[in-house]
Amino acid sequence: MIYKTVMRTTQGGAAFFALLLGIIFTASAYWNTDAEVYLFPRIAAGLMLLLGLIQFIGLLLDSRRPGSQTVATGKINWRALLPGIAVGAVYVMVMEQLGFYVSSFAAFVMIVSIYGKRSAFNPRAFARKALIGLVFTLILYLLFWKLLNVRTPTGLLF
Repeated sequence: MIYKTVMRTTQGGAAFFALLLGIIFTASAYWNTDAEVYLFPRIAAGLMLLLGLIQFIGLLLDSRRPGSQTVATGKINWRALLPGIAVGAVYVMVMEQLGFYVSSFAAFVMIVSIYGKRSAFNPRAFARKALIGLVFTLILYLLFWKLLNVRTPTGLLF
């Protein structure tokens, strides 16, 4: 029953991997680390573990109800997901060289350009997306650098 619910449905696979990543990140945040330095990663990992656990338990409880709609119909649309995955992979690779804030700005603008309703080639729409990206990056800066005192990769630019 658990295998059918978890590994044969899209929701089950997502719940399983969210829980697995939450366990791995929480374990690595607590394993032989300084509590003061790793406070933010511990909070983030613990929250991820909690949300993964809630999702997994909710899926298991839903699958036991009569007439449950847990079994997913349809397949994953990889053509729609691959551009976002590629942006995420490039983001991770260039963050150390460019810096957290510059690479976050670029990744955000690329994601909203790819998945946004308006064309990325429309100058007015692109300017709006870039402005929203700047506000997003400013919020990240204020949150991490000023509020949480978390040092982010600085890279060449910022």
